[in-house]
Amino acid sequence: MLNDKNKKYYVPNVIKTIKILELLSQTPLPLTQKEISKHTGYSTSIVFRILTTLEDCEYLAKDETRKYTISKKFAPISISATSQDDLIHNSLDILAQIRDNIMETTMLGVLVDGIFVVILQEQGKYSFSFHCKIGTRCPLHTGAGAKALMAFLPERERAAIVEGMKFEKFNVNTITSKSAFKRELERVAKCGYALDMEEYIHGMRCVGAPVFDDKNYPIAAVWATGPSDRMAESSLPEWGAYIAEQANRISQRLGATRLK
Repeated sequence: MLNDKNKKYYVPNVIKTIKILELLSQTPLPLTQKEISKHTGYSTSIVFRILTTLEDCEYLAKDETRKYTISKKFAPISISATSQDDLIHNSLDILAQIRDNIMETTMLGVLVDGIFVVILQEQGKYSFSFHCKIGTRCPLHTGAGAKALMAFLPERERAAIVEGMKFEKFNVNTITSKSAFKRELERVAKCGYALDMEEYIHGMRCVGAPVFDDKNYPIAAVWATGPSDRMAESSLPEWGAYIAEQANRISQRLGATRLK
């Protein structure tokens, strides 16, 4: 959050660069220079200069339609920011095994300053599978990974986060109230896994489970995502139990004794 007392020291183009990076990290689809200018309100000349600099430094990628996305070069930065090198090291092979067994895209995410962020991904093996940029921010009230982690946070910490949440409605399936979200977290805590039943994107379902550290604190979540026609509602309990089992393997490697 910007501090009014320090504004006189700010570098305007650095602030603009940060805003553009935040926009791209929160947008599921690539954006053109014109679209970025429209979203931010910055002039096209400023946007062009910032995009060109970031692209040449390999922090942005531009596709054949001249649309921009954040590049994989940000992955090490995201991982370092979580201070969880052991988490990454101990999750890589298990994430790949989950993907190989269920064929769907599998991800690992963490909560950083109240924001749930994707830090690792194994792309699904079907010809059509979902892809998520490393560093993508997931809505806390819709994502299976976010729900799985939040359900096992200490009560006071969880309550503080929920109190500050905005329950944006993405479609008819979205949870839109604190009371409904709290009930959902209670359900997750009982069964050990969380679901996203097309709550963010129509046609996309997710199932995830928490990962605990040596202090039995939920530091991450593993989840799989795929189209609803391949992730039938009747099969989700089986998927949930399997992913919870694999998340427990990561937790055991990290020294946890609390397993779900």
